[in-house]
Amino acid sequence: MDDLRRIERQECSELKNHKYTLLKNIENLSDKKFDELLELITLYPKLGEGYRLKELLREFWNFKDTKMAEKFLKDWCRQADKSGIFPFQKAANTIRAIGRESSTTSNLKSITESSKASTPKSNSPKEGPEATETKTTL
Repeated sequence: MDDLRRIERQECSELKNHKYTLLKNIENLSDKKFDELLELITLYPKLGEGYRLKELLREFWNFKDTKMAEKFLKDWCRQADKSGIFPFQKAANTIRAIGRESSTTSNLKSITESSKASTPKSNSPKEGPEATETKTTL
């Protein structure tokens, strides 16, 4: 959100001194700051959309069900991409990359665990060049 504010501020000096108006959670704003926020998101549609996306993403932490949380994030990423707001598109790309990495790590872990279970264990460890060769080929 702050990256978007900085980008918009280059074009509009009125945004100076409103960093925390946009970054604070809505329930933590004073009445005066809340009124300022409403004015900012009305006058600057990109900021309004960015603020909506920021607040929407906060809802992620309320999910108890993993599948629902994943669906929510997928939809949030779609909305961030559609918004055309670079900092949020970048965040969506990061979220997707972490999801792919996490999925790959989980898949790798289950493959590794299943291969460990199917590999017969030897009672005596290998000694000599065969042991070194085995270690280096893994």
